[in-house]
Amino acid sequence: MTIIKSETASRQNNDADIRIETESITWPVFHKIVEKLRPLKFVKKIWEEAPV
Repeated sequence: MTIIKSETASRQNNDADIRIETESITWPVFHKIVEKLRPLKFVKKIWEEAPV
């Protein structure tokens, strides 16, 4: 997997919005990434955006 682009922005309530753009990946790879991120305390929401 290759990370193409990543961005971080902070909001007024001190939450962070982190976006990571990757090359095309399969569902099992995406699922594995989500399973590793989910237990982290600072991760509140995870979602996938369709490519533009």
